[in-house]
Amino acid sequence: MIFPKVADARWYGVYSTDGFATTGQMHAEVNGSKLTLWFEDITLADNYISINVTAEEGVSGKFTFNIADLQNITERPVEHKLVAE
Repeated sequence: MIFPKVADARWYGVYSTDGFATTGQMHAEVNGSKLTLWFEDITLADNYISINVTAEEGVSGKFTFNIADLQNITERPVEHKLVAE
């Protein structure tokens, strides 16, 4: 799940009686010791319950991680710095 916070407002995937709405695309690529995840055209809303949604936005993003950092995670949550591509 992606729940970004922008300008002090939290955005959510929308849930209905059938489950969370599926929008956009998610991608992953391994290049040497780096893992890059990116998503495109994901629709998020100002509320996670469909009948309470008053605004929706399309978002895209990209994150790159060192694979070694991910392999050594033993507890949740864990913070690591993102890697410049």
